[in-house]
Amino acid sequence: MNNNLQYPFKRNHYYLGKLLRVQDFKVEQKYFNDKRRLLNRLLFGTGIVTGLRVDRMDAEHVTITPGVALDGQGREIVVHSRETLNLFSLESYKRGKVGSKDIYLCIKYKQELDEPGALVDYPIAQEKDGYNRVVESYEFLIREEVQSLTGFELSDLYENVCVIYEAPGIRVYQKTPRYVHPGETFDVVLGIEKTVEKSTVSINYTLTSEDLVPVSPEDWVITYEEPSGGFRNEKRIKFTAKEKLKESARLHIKDETLKVKVGDRLVQTVNGCYNQIGLTRQPDEQALEEYYKRTLDQWININDPYVYLAKINVIEIGSQYFIDKVEQAPFVERVYSNALLRRMIHAQKGSPPDRAFRAETKVLPADQSPYLDVIEDRTNHTCTFSLGLPACERGDTEIRTGRVNIPLETEKRGGDKWFVVTERIIYSDEIAHGLGKGEIWLQVGLEDAAEITEKEETRAERRMYFGTPGLFANSIYDSPLQTVSTGIVAFPERGTFVIAVKVPAALNREVISLRWWAYKKTAAAPSVNSPEAAAARDGYFSISGS
Repeated sequence: MNNNLQYPFKRNHYYLGKLLRVQDFKVEQKYFNDKRRLLNRLLFGTGIVTGLRVDRMDAEHVTITPGVALDGQGREIVVHSRETLNLFSLESYKRGKVGSKDIYLCIKYKQELDEPGALVDYPIAQEKDGYNRVVESYEFLIREEVQSLTGFELSDLYENVCVIYEAPGIRVYQKTPRYVHPGETFDVVLGIEKTVEKSTVSINYTLTSEDLVPVSPEDWVITYEEPSGGFRNEKRIKFTAKEKLKESARLHIKDETLKVKVGDRLVQTVNGCYNQIGLTRQPDEQALEEYYKRTLDQWININDPYVYLAKINVIEIGSQYFIDKVEQAPFVERVYSNALLRRMIHAQKGSPPDRAFRAETKVLPADQSPYLDVIEDRTNHTCTFSLGLPACERGDTEIRTGRVNIPLETEKRGGDKWFVVTERIIYSDEIAHGLGKGEIWLQVGLEDAAEITEKEETRAERRMYFGTPGLFANSIYDSPLQTVSTGIVAFPERGTFVIAVKVPAALNREVISLRWWAYKKTAAAPSVNSPEAAAARDGYFSISGS
């Protein structure tokens, strides 16, 4: 079945004496294939039916268990035996010097001709392929970019996503539920997704809505700077729908206030972003109604033929590649059998109806005990949680961290290996630590990866070396970086610093990865009853970075 199905379906009509041509047999096969795949598409959907688990085998290989999947066109993908795959030898894997990145292992349906056959020298014969069989098979490939967040099946029935900024390797978005109860408290999620290590993203904007209000009034203004070193970061803000039975509400981002920075660069964002949220006493029934409104064309026009099996984090250090960790079915693309669904429904019989949960928090004086009250309204099926917490004084230390990659001047020797040409000292660019002007304490470590073998299984292990790495020479903690040394010069009046790296000759590296930490002592915390504390009652000690 493909996306340009011809309606109505046609099948052969047989009668005595009919001349059967090649095209007649193709129509016969296409009719049954298309009908079966249409039912697969509409009744079961897209995803993994069974098996197809991806496990790390060693630093470069993964294994895939036998299993079955259905793609976006209803075609069956059958893996009949265990597969072992070298990720970095796949043609679709893009090599680079990025340190660490996320990739997606996908499976795709394909078919091939097999069994060469004899051709009859018939005057009107038009078929020239000369093969007896079509073999249904599959192929594995790597993708670094995924389709739109709303492109996955049925996701738009339960969540609403507006993309604020999107570029290769990075996506910034705001997400809300698709339907909520009037009066319900829910999460507004500001998300940042990356597939490769990039500069830190910082975001500022103001929200506005007539029918939605934040639990904390200051959350109308969103300010967020992601921690360093992560590929997926989220900030959650609690909002409440007003007790008005309207059909829907909108949560707008004010264009004039929206600022997104990648590192120190202000980027162009999407204007007119907002989330549309349906207000209803019966969210599940509303989603079901929207489901049945979909037309046939909406179901079969699927442009992405891939099934995502796993998200895999890989580490690239120079010419070395390591598999770090594997996450199964990252987009929850799974197909559930009727037998499983019956069991699940049977297990839930007798459970109370779905409830709307609301929450409210209060900041109490520091000497008052915390409390948690729960009020149940059985008529409207709601539960309200009221939490009171004593005020907490701020911490007295702020921390920032980040990663720096130092490229080296190398040449190829001994085959495909690259080595540093001569001993030299390399200086980084001037780095802003983000703690502002004043005295700080800095620390820098060398980042490396080693292969560890335990119980006949090899895995990649990340290591950080501080001080003098040479002290670990000839031990199980040895590293090619043992002869590398580092130094730091700080500029308190500018809030910046520079890292120096002394690199020996003949080092088998194309790049050196460094991780730095900056610590700053803040002013003493004010008294709990002071005006300053009253203005910052919601403040808690926090660490920026990872």
